[in-house]
Amino acid sequence: LVYRALGAGGYAHVPAWLDEGFATMNEVRPDPNQAVLLEQAWRRGQLIPLADLCAPFPADPDVALLSYAESASLVRYIQGRYGDAGIRALFAAYADEADCEGGIIRALDMTPERLSMAWRADMIGLGGWSIWLYEHAAWLLLWGLSIAVALPMAGLLRHKGRAGSGDGS
Repeated sequence: LVYRALGAGGYAHVPAWLDEGFATMNEVRPDPNQAVLLEQAWRRGQLIPLADLCAPFPADPDVALLSYAESASLVRYIQGRYGDAGIRALFAAYADEADCEGGIIRALDMTPERLSMAWRADMIGLGGWSIWLYEHAAWLLLWGLSIAVALPMAGLLRHKGRAGSGDGS
């Protein structure tokens, strides 16, 4: 279906994760082992990086099965978050010859790393705030340190101001 919709030229640029994930997600009889395999890989910290899912899947059957499971889960996440319009935008970006990273940036306005992090957070049930906190942790730490330095300084200034006005009484 994807090949028919995009033609040979457009289809050549669709990354494996989107093509295979879309196909796997739409299977009439999904493989129940994929969900178990995906959860096990997540618990072991062995999920395949999104960048590695751009290329054709490996011949190793175990790695290939995990690649299909991750891709289907990622496409499901994108469809749930961005709807069919998000999926169409991805296919359109790749049909317009975007590379794997560029298609995600163009269609979803986020980096592949951020997409992967949001998908993984969603997979384990974390909400948007946890993703935001993770993404802004460095800035929040700097802000907290600046407050920790500013408050004692403000207290000293206030104390000196009171001491100076009390001398004339």
